[in-house]
Amino acid sequence: MLLLLLALGANPEKPHPHNGVLTPFNAGPPPKLTASEVASLETGKPVMKTVEMPGRGGGSAVAVFDVAAPPEVVWGCINDLENYPRMVPGVAETSIYSVTPLGGGGKLTKAKYTIAMLGYRVSYFIELKFEPRLNSMTFKLDYTRSSDLDDATGYWHVVPLSGKGGESHSRVTYMAAMKLKAWLPKPITDFLLTTTLGQATGWVVTQAEARHSAGSRGKAPLKQCHWKWLPFPRRKCETISPPPPPPPPSPGSQMYGELMFSFLGVVPLMFICALNRDRGQY
Repeated sequence: MLLLLLALGANPEKPHPHNGVLTPFNAGPPPKLTASEVASLETGKPVMKTVEMPGRGGGSAVAVFDVAAPPEVVWGCINDLENYPRMVPGVAETSIYSVTPLGGGGKLTKAKYTIAMLGYRVSYFIELKFEPRLNSMTFKLDYTRSSDLDDATGYWHVVPLSGKGGESHSRVTYMAAMKLKAWLPKPITDFLLTTTLGQATGWVVTQAEARHSAGSRGKAPLKQCHWKWLPFPRRKCETISPPPPPPPPSPGSQMYGELMFSFLGVVPLMFICALNRDRGQY
């Protein structure tokens, strides 16, 4: 019964109960890092901060991390909403229902997200504003549609960074805040806060670096990410190897195929001729 209620919570036909209770993020440069945070990034460690609201009401998160791939590759992953179910752990479905071009190569995208966890499904409608001139994407709920989340808002910022060997890398800043509805059970709220906020960025590193490393070889390898629950919760990504090409046919099998093709082509023709002969057409 609870699963049914969760599935029926989001409704595209009715507006959200409010037009936002969380302060939205603005496009542009992120807050300045402290000296200790810069030192942590220089050693290859991301900066991660998660703050839970009192009474399981939600939380906020900040993550700053470096990616061994140029910004255009990183943005290619972040904007690849159709493939979120394959790339982002916990995301079961995404459905884009509106795309509006903006100046400077930007766009306003509206999409439905469905998160599957522990036997439950939570759906919400998000509005994402990509502004490449400001190196930013901001997002918030689409308040014209009713979501299972009470409110959500967030921000991506990606700028170029020089790698140790002079390679083109990226520094990514992610900030988000989420307010949950009171009827969501505690296991779901804990999962949402842990994955959607606290661990929402690891997939960007995995996918962007895989795409970049495979760029010179053509199409990037597919990576499937999922959660393993035993013996402890953890995220696991595996490369999906494409099937090997079929071996070339041997002369004998090629001749057999040609004979079968001739046979399969002649039999229907013989049947049609016999049928027409019975009708007196031959």
